[in-house]
Amino acid sequence: MKELLFYTVLSKRNTKKRLKETGYLKKVSKGVYAEKDKEKRLLLQNKAKTLLSMLDYFAGIAFEQDCILFKQYEQIAKQQAECLLYLNKWIASTTKMVSTN
Repeated sequence: MKELLFYTVLSKRNTKKRLKETGYLKKVSKGVYAEKDKEKRLLLQNKAKTLLSMLDYFAGIAFEQDCILFKQYEQIAKQQAECLLYLNKWIASTTKMVSTN
């Protein structure tokens, strides 16, 4: 997976060529990594959800203790809520994908 993230910076053609060379695309298309990756993805998504909830909690405490201004707390809360919304949709998609296989 680290190779895949690294190659996203390169051009699309170069990336595809490199992935073919490493055999990653062949293994994914055969389903070798599919099940293990889906379960791992779901675990990481749930961890991200927990961390986002912790961010909201700590931002609330920081506001109550006058460590941050209301506008700062408002921005943190808005961005956290938006991330949580997209993350929940992503988790639902992953859960649907796992349950269909």
